[in-house]
Amino acid sequence: MTDSLSSSTAPPPPAPRHTTPPALRKAIRRPRVLDATGWSVPTLYRKMKERAFPQSVKLDPNGQTVVWWEDEVAAWQRGEWKPSELEAA
Repeated sequence: MTDSLSSSTAPPPPAPRHTTPPALRKAIRRPRVLDATGWSVPTLYRKMKERAFPQSVKLDPNGQTVVWWEDEVAAWQRGEWKPSELEAA
């Protein structure tokens, strides 16, 4: 005798792929940003001032440690990055 439930159920879904949750962002430091752009430090900060490159994020109140979001730098490299409304203010 066959079980009617087992014949009518669909196979289990495939196991989820391991991906980084969208809420987690990787921060990169200035040397890596300079490598990615080929710019000098003054050019990097000039481009930020002109809103032509993603803004850095301060990790401490004094601004001694700054990082950039890797996904924003990668989007800039692909030509897909645009300043947000908050950055433009």
